[in-house]
Amino acid sequence: MNFEETQLYGGAITTQIPAGLIDASTLRQIPDTQEVFVAGPDTQLGPEDAIIFDLLESVGVADDAAAEYHFQELAKLNGAENAKILEAAKIQCPNFAQDPAYVLVGSQEAKKWGRDQTELVVLLGLIRLQKVQTDLLITYNLPGSDFGPRIPAAKQVIQHALESLRVQDWSLFG
Repeated sequence: MNFEETQLYGGAITTQIPAGLIDASTLRQIPDTQEVFVAGPDTQLGPEDAIIFDLLESVGVADDAAAEYHFQELAKLNGAENAKILEAAKIQCPNFAQDPAYVLVGSQEAKKWGRDQTELVVLLGLIRLQKVQTDLLITYNLPGSDFGPRIPAAKQVIQHALESLRVQDWSLFG
């Protein structure tokens, strides 16, 4: 998969994501704390795949419980009646060696995209930026029923985005 350097939050953060993604802010309004990218015609992702970056106030749970906490909160927002974690692991991010980082894979029966119930695989990457008390989340949504073979590639996207992530301007965090 081809990755390209991408500026987030006006260049305050950079990372690498798959080439050919479309910045959703060119299509619709996106909250200031989010950056959203959707599959474009020239990307290797599924046609409804989306990658979302969120800057959230650090939640008051243990580091090893934070990814699950955010996954369950996302399930509530998605109206998921059923949400389960398939795997979760602590990882190392070279540019944030002192900050805990995790990758989680889960599934939800969510009400999204104007449909009744849609099975959705959610891959969640988390870096707990301790010096600014911020949880930086990267979520990759895989909707549909034929996502099994796509999970390893999506996991690679999350891990690559986490490993290439750099904060260029810490004043973003106030």
